[in-house]
Amino acid sequence: QYARQQLACVEKTVSGPAAAAFDGLQNPLVAVAAKLDTDGELLEETLQVLAERIDGDRFQWQAPQGNWRVMVFGAPYGGPVHGGFGTDLLSREAVAYYIDRVLGEHERQLGKYFGDVITSVCSDHEGVPMMGQFPRVWTPELPEAFARIKGYRLEPFLPLLFHEGGKLTEKVRCDYLDVLAELYAVNYWGQVSQWLGQRGVLLTGHEWEETLLGGIGDLMR
Repeated sequence: QYARQQLACVEKTVSGPAAAAFDGLQNPLVAVAAKLDTDGELLEETLQVLAERIDGDRFQWQAPQGNWRVMVFGAPYGGPVHGGFGTDLLSREAVAYYIDRVLGEHERQLGKYFGDVITSVCSDHEGVPMMGQFPRVWTPELPEAFARIKGYRLEPFLPLLFHEGGKLTEKVRCDYLDVLAELYAVNYWGQVSQWLGQRGVLLTGHEWEETLLGGIGDLMR
């Protein structure tokens, strides 16, 4: 339930007018289509959400005239880390569960030592094997958080995280990384350090973000 998620997609290029269809989709989030220019890049002004075309595990859309790229996005689990699943550290709910089950249990068993014998907690994050790649990660609260922080919806521009699409590409990617950094800073470091601080305990450790953002973003936010 609280395992970290990746942003993934299936896609195809169609020459319209023609039907574009996918079957056997696993938990699709949203579908987006865009017309292609003569170099095969996305035309940003044609990006359009096709969420209503998703029916369960199926997607079908009639592409109009021209060459189109159709992409259906999903968020599978990020895969095993050290024999288990990494926790979604961007999710406030997931981190709250971790606090209760791990730090909370320490408090229940050893609370009388907090702030005296136990003065700090070391958070040794598992890291994400993305170094050298653009990080495409997901958390359920990302769409609403992105809209709140950046003032526009991310969903129509998800293809720009995978493909070039004009002048907006750089802005969307930078905004995406900025929101990831904010969620990580507030929901993980902020929430955990506040809980510990109320008990006289410091938080230290490694930053998962160093591989999450691949060196891009505010590592010390």
